[in-house]
Amino acid sequence: MPVAALESAPAREGGTTATNTGGFGRIVLRVSSLTLLTQVFSFVSSIVIARVLGATRSTDAYFLGYSVPLFVASVFLTAIRAGAIPALTEEANRDEAAFLNGSSELVSVTLIGTVLLSMMAAGLAVALLPLTAGNPRLVGPAQVNALLLTPLGVFGAMVSALAAILAVRNRFAAAALVVGIDPILRIVLLALFGSALGTNALVIANDAGNGLAVVVMWVLVVREGISLKLGWPVRSKFVLRSIALMAPI
Repeated sequence: MPVAALESAPAREGGTTATNTGGFGRIVLRVSSLTLLTQVFSFVSSIVIARVLGATRSTDAYFLGYSVPLFVASVFLTAIRAGAIPALTEEANRDEAAFLNGSSELVSVTLIGTVLLSMMAAGLAVALLPLTAGNPRLVGPAQVNALLLTPLGVFGAMVSALAAILAVRNRFAAAALVVGIDPILRIVLLALFGSALGTNALVIANDAGNGLAVVVMWVLVVREGISLKLGWPVRSKFVLRSIALMAPI
């Protein structure tokens, strides 16, 4: 899974993407520092999970259910990096209107696609877990967790889509920072309510943390002057070009 003013607003000419006056090295340093920070939070949350919950059947069921939406989010993350960012950059280089339209189409397709894929993945998980889980006692709790964590796949993919839009505007820091919301919530909820909620604290932190990350990223995109409009753009040239670039993966 930031605050809007992490970087000064870049100058734009004629609707094309701006060059970052801070330089490439400065961007890398900033993003890598924020990524390191979020990884520290993630590592601390793992320690807290081990200390509060331990290695139990409940934690095994949680991680088994967690793998389902993680798969969905990972598929779209890879697709957006491989196809959507190059296509969106081309739109930005054409003119501002094309970039704005492409941004809305990217968000719309991501939302529609992840909702459908998340529902299919959760349904398959519920159906297949009884056949694949080594421990029958894991099946029920893992199925419940897979269903409860279904929004996580949608939220993760939406963060990736919004991060792609900001990346074309040379805004990279926010995407690296919002990833830390989830582990921070995990730490807080486990520390305060771990003994009472158990792995439910992790489920709440995952869904709430990534949902909040989407809200933050959406606000940052709007503050860049990019008005997003949800629709059904399945026949647009931008979507078709993005799919063509994603095809090799």
